[in-house]
Amino acid sequence: MLKINNIKCEITSKKVFIGTINKSGINGYNLGIQIEFINNNHKGYISIDTGYEKDNNINSFIGKTYINDIHTFYEIYDEYYIGEGLDSFIKIKEIKDNKINISFILKDELITIEYDGYIEIDYNSTRETFMS
Repeated sequence: MLKINNIKCEITSKKVFIGTINKSGINGYNLGIQIEFINNNHKGYISIDTGYEKDNNINSFIGKTYINDIHTFYEIYDEYYIGEGLDSFIKIKEIKDNKINISFILKDELITIEYDGYIEIDYNSTRETFMS
């Protein structure tokens, strides 16, 4: 379930995938989360890249919690664009039936975005993230 400021949103698509991350010339892997939704008749999306693992294996992320992690990047569009400044709590719980169980909270003094549920794993998608 996805909620923005305690209002339940209709999810129109969602997927999780492994992306690549280059941190100061050292390559690794992160988890990409994409959710598209409708909130008060507005189409929106949430895109999150989180974590840093050496292995290209989705199981490397299971059981991990990322709290305001330096490897977490997000982009949110609801009625407004948000690209930084939110506190983040992301927990990767388990894999079951080709879906990954994730919960996250992104918030500041004006907005709270909460998600808890299973998301289909897309083994064909990827994205690159570069950090200095």
